[in-house]
Amino acid sequence: ALRMAKSSSKAADKKAAVKAAGAALTRKRDVLKAAEGLDVTSALGMILQKKSIVAVAAEELGDDDRLWISALTETNMRPLCGDVAWLDGGIGKELAREAFVEGSKYLIAHASPTGLAARAANVDPEPNGVPVAFVRYGFELEKDADVPVLRVQTLQVEPDSQRTGLGKLLTLLTEMVGKKANVGGVMVAIARDGHDAAKAFYAATKYVVSDLDSSKTNPWAGEDASPSKGTRGGAVDVFQKTWTDDTVAAIQKAGAALRVKNEKALQTSKTGHGDGDGDLSWTTGRY
Repeated sequence: ALRMAKSSSKAADKKAAVKAAGAALTRKRDVLKAAEGLDVTSALGMILQKKSIVAVAAEELGDDDRLWISALTETNMRPLCGDVAWLDGGIGKELAREAFVEGSKYLIAHASPTGLAARAANVDPEPNGVPVAFVRYGFELEKDADVPVLRVQTLQVEPDSQRTGLGKLLTLLTEMVGKKANVGGVMVAIARDGHDAAKAFYAATKYVVSDLDSSKTNPWAGEDASPSKGTRGGAVDVFQKTWTDDTVAAIQKAGAALRVKNEKALQTSKTGHGDGDGDLSWTTGRY
């Protein structure tokens, strides 16, 4: 009878744990759904108007904006990727496809057509100013930590307007969007090779290397091992800025679990590859 009572108690505890986990996941999905429906224009109000920044979903972009976004992306990214990778490797086509997928959201900054380089971040409030910079982002449940976050997908600034503070301005506004949406932080995955400027930019804006980055989850990885990878297959460095204790704890816990998993794989396999890959889109750009 005692054994049956203990067995029944364990079953009840397991059932309660499963129920609690399901309720927690439902709450996270509700947060994500509300975030995706956030009216950014209303949420940030006068800030966007003062800085002449437009918040728009990818599916709402006009033809002129789409052409400008594609052209600016190529202007900034093609030299970094190289012609072979851009054309033959398909990076150009892949970036073009990703730019306008449903669920992607934009903040687009406009300015006067003259004197852009000297304007700093004082974007002209003219409604008919030309577009000079954009950030594309989306909301998601981070797959390893299972927490709602805002993921920056790319940030691009026109060459004449780089180093004027526009990149920092859009980054700060994106963080404000994340906080208004009640997600726990911002995640950014940056291509590892040839994108030092992007990493330096995010470090300067107080982003830190995530506990989900392969340097922490798989520090034993050598040249033949498998680091975190983006959707285009290249290794990435993962940065984050978080502002809730729950998100910090969840990411730390997930990172520690991945590290243990990879260490076990190293111990049981001569190749020691483990499973440190993350399904992460990488972003970079010119700011």
